[in-house]
Amino acid sequence: MSSGKAMVRFSEPARSESLLALWDPITNALTNLTSAVPQLFQAGLGPMAKSGDGSRLFVAAADSSGEVALFDSSGSLVAGP
Repeated sequence: MSSGKAMVRFSEPARSESLLALWDPITNALTNLTSAVPQLFQAGLGPMAKSGDGSRLFVAAADSSGEVALFDSSGSLVAGP
């Protein structure tokens, strides 16, 4: 991301749910972003796309709900359900 942080997707093979976190390599800290839009992650995390300038991350659900969210480079929810 443009902030120098990285979005990281975690999944557990035995469960369909996914987690999204923002990793700060300077402090080695993870910030859980799943609680910002929990309905998006219930069936697993679908496609993710970063904007060209790295300032936004588009995330979609992995089901037929049509749920999507947009995060900024600091992990704040910009738009979503």
